[in-house]
Amino acid sequence: MHLVLRKDHIRVLASPSKGESVELFKQAHPLAIGEWHRVRLGFSGETMTATFDDTPITAMAPCVAVQELSFGLGGDSGGSEGENAGAMEFRRLQNTCTP
Repeated sequence: MHLVLRKDHIRVLASPSKGESVELFKQAHPLAIGEWHRVRLGFSGETMTATFDDTPITAMAPCVAVQELSFGLGGDSGGSEGENAGAMEFRRLQNTCTP
């Protein structure tokens, strides 16, 4: 699973099988560069929920429920400004697991 926050939209990508990438969610959403944003994630069965600032996101797929699920959070990178152009910083990053 990958939550991709770009300058102009939000995407959720999944890899149901090796070498396969599926877009589960895409929505236009402006992202103010140089400002802090809030992201909250949740996983339950085949559903991933997220809130980006105050925008709710829901993505569903069988691969979300896989126990070996890996997750990535990314944004714009590369281009003429170099690899750090889309670098993300985290403040108060928390990871909790409830049974």
